[in-house]
Amino acid sequence: MQQPLIIVDAGNLLFKKALSDSKGISNTTALITAYGLVRAYKQMSYDAVGISSNDLSAGTEFFRRSIDNSFPWVAANIYDKKANLLFSPHIIKKSGNLTIGIIGLTGAAGNNIEDFVISDWRKSLRKQIALLQKNCDMLVVLSSLNLSENKEIQRNFKQIDIIVSASQKGRNIQPQTIQNGLLIQGGGRGKYIGKLDITRNSEGSWHLASPQSPDYQKNRLRSIDRQLKQLAKQQSLTGKDFSQKMDRLRSSREIISKQIAQQVTDLTEKKTLSAKSYKSSFLPVKPKSPTGKIGIIVQDIKKSINTFTRYQRAALQPGDPAVRRALQNDEIAGISSCVPCHEKQAEFWKNTRHSNAYATLSQQGQSFNLQCLPCHVTAGKVIHSSVDSELLFLLTLSTDRQTIGCEVCHGPGNRHLLSPDEVTPERLPSEKICLQCHTPDRDNNFDYQKKLATIACPVD
Repeated sequence: MQQPLIIVDAGNLLFKKALSDSKGISNTTALITAYGLVRAYKQMSYDAVGISSNDLSAGTEFFRRSIDNSFPWVAANIYDKKANLLFSPHIIKKSGNLTIGIIGLTGAAGNNIEDFVISDWRKSLRKQIALLQKNCDMLVVLSSLNLSENKEIQRNFKQIDIIVSASQKGRNIQPQTIQNGLLIQGGGRGKYIGKLDITRNSEGSWHLASPQSPDYQKNRLRSIDRQLKQLAKQQSLTGKDFSQKMDRLRSSREIISKQIAQQVTDLTEKKTLSAKSYKSSFLPVKPKSPTGKIGIIVQDIKKSINTFTRYQRAALQPGDPAVRRALQNDEIAGISSCVPCHEKQAEFWKNTRHSNAYATLSQQGQSFNLQCLPCHVTAGKVIHSSVDSELLFLLTLSTDRQTIGCEVCHGPGNRHLLSPDEVTPERLPSEKICLQCHTPDRDNNFDYQKKLATIACPVD
């Protein structure tokens, strides 16, 4: 009989980075999204959610409201200025015959967080273990600590069975074992969901279970070895792209090798699975329009952000010198000015994804989302890191610039229009320009040379 699922999140749920001290537009829209995320997690019946130092920048009022709504925050080392615990330090859940204690630990903040004190997690963890270990069959930590601290838990706190980690870098980590502890981490920001299937008895170390035969696993191992050799020969793969692919393959190779060795041992000694076994998987979450109650929550978030941003936009004056400078209105001509002389190139461009970038944003109800706009329009000097007031300028752009037009890649075109023989646009966009939008967070398989080939206009 399949045991009930326990659904947890280790933290870094609300924000990719801490909100700034100033209460700007980006902070407001981030908080609107945060309130929506809490509603969605509550709807999905999460059992426990850890808290990172980034999340704390939502403020005391945000957490007070979510706690009043019975949201399952768990944090054992977050206090107020009077040394009072602000959240449940642990949550106890039943799964079949197992009683599971879930403890939340928050990593130290890189900046000052008003009204919150993050204490030493070691002292808090010892206290929670003492409270829980007699009545719980398994202890789980939801951790936003760094990797070295998580490994310290594995070495020094042998009562902890599983650590579910939330890294700010947001990458998957295949399960790692030290002593008696199992460390696991899924990718951040909802792009991957990790599933851990466990079989747990009272004694024994963790054992990686696999339903496949040793021969099947050996074939997989040979396939990975071939891929590693091929990658090593590809000179075009450099830097982070190359390193990440190699690391993923090496990690998979190590796991499969352990599976094969354990299977051979089990077959030789005619053993069944050891006392504690696990299988893990990371499932990529493909973007799609949510439906049902979650879909309603997503639409509410978008409507609220759009309403707030429209209100802010109403005070702007498109003719303001600051607006004109930031958007380069005196330098950028717009796509329609390029068409008369470059018909063939314009027709080619219409069939690229760049031409539909703003339309896609509009269809998703995000055309007033200031965090999205810089990569979906011909934005001038305004980029993602621009201050809120400059991001707001993007809402004054003409229809002709509500797209990724020629001048995003080739530079402002007004001077070329006035003196076409004397002023020549940039021939190719630099990789630096592309990487402003094709960041690992948005496009983790971006390859400059390959993508350049897909958007290269035909030569006259």
